Amino acid sequence: MMKTLAALLLVFVITGLGSPLVRAETARYGQWQRTDRLQQMVDELGKLVRQAERSRAADRRFLSDLRDLLRRYDWPWRNKLLHDDFQDGDFYADPAWRVGEGAFRVDPRDVLIAELSRAPAPTPAPAAPQAAPPRKKNTGRDLALTLLGGLLNPQGTQNTAAAPRQAAPAPAPTFNDGATISTDLHIPNAFAVRLQLRAMARGGTLEIGVRQRLGGSGYRLILRGEDSGAQGALELVRVTRRGLSVVGGYYDRTELENGATHTLQWTRDARGKMAVSIDKKVVIDAVDTRLRDGFDSFTLEERTEPMAVREVTLWGR
Repeated sequence: MMKTLAALLLVFVITGLGSPLVRAETARYGQWQRTDRLQQMVDELGKLVRQAERSRAADRRFLSDLRDLLRRYDWPWRNKLLHDDFQDGDFYADPAWRVGEGAFRVDPRDVLIAELSRAPAPTPAPAAPQAAPPRKKNTGRDLALTLLGGLLNPQGTQNTAAAPRQAAPAPAPTFNDGATISTDLHIPNAFAVRLQLRAMARGGTLEIGVRQRLGGSGYRLILRGEDSGAQGALELVRVTRRGLSVVGGYYDRTELENGATHTLQWTRDARGKMAVSIDKKVVIDAVDTRLRDGFDSFTLEERTEPMAVREVTLWGR
């Protein structure tokens, strides 16, 4: 058993999975892509580790190190459900996206950009002028009072009538910024999402969500820019009829707004364990088992400032 494990581990390192030096060298010629053969080797190594644990055929620390290695490189989400790099310039087919709010366009650089509305709210109509009070008939007493006032105030009589009420100033224009796009497809309870995106301005908000048609329950991954005025750079939220519940969060700088393209990844396994990473760095690690069924739609929602989405890929298990 130990010889088999050692041989597989040696092959594991030689192929580049466990060698940072090999990965760094091959990065000069192109991005490394996982193959079915390498994943098959990961699966076989996992089976041997489980057998060694049951039969106590290897040192516990050695097996623990192997398990950590497997967790880093195992990819159990094998069924690709959705992929769009927007190179065809169209998001209405293959796959078919549906715009629910606002508008979207595909940039010539093959990125999806939300066109957030900037129209101010309509100015309320000014208040109608009040009708003048009906004039009273002049009597002898009124005439005497008028003459007496002229004698006491030779510069002219003071107008004691109230000034006409002016219309209240119009409120400052408000903006209804927001754009939502979604696609309908069956997503199992265990899934993985990977996006390549670039912030176009500071302070934007992007929500990535999976939703169930019946009841509207689901999960949202909310990404907030540094100037959005809200706490929490990243929050993972469960949505049910009872409201929103934060499952996990990351409250430090993300460096997503430095003008470069970044990779955002969100995974959920069969046990409800979820992980969110930015450029392969895990920033959220949480477990939630409240929602056990699959989902029926995948949604992107942008607020305040747009983010350019270069590529979207969704896997199921």
